[in-house]
Amino acid sequence: MRLEPGRPFESPLPTVVIDAGLPVGPHTFRLEVVNSRGQHSQPIEFVVTIVRLAPIPTPTPTPIPRPPIR
Repeated sequence: MRLEPGRPFESPLPTVVIDAGLPVGPHTFRLEVVNSRGQHSQPIEFVVTIVRLAPIPTPTPTPIPRPPIR
């Protein structure tokens, strides 16, 4: 499912699968449920922040100097 800013989306399903096309950054969503009798729920807004995943660098071990064994 591709969401477009400012364009309402309707679905008979209780879940929504979003494609991976949202750009990095915060996105505000508004959810309002309408039942079969046309009654509307109180709308709720929430922010989803998309972040770029970056690999965690593996640290290079630092040798610890030791005195020579005699």
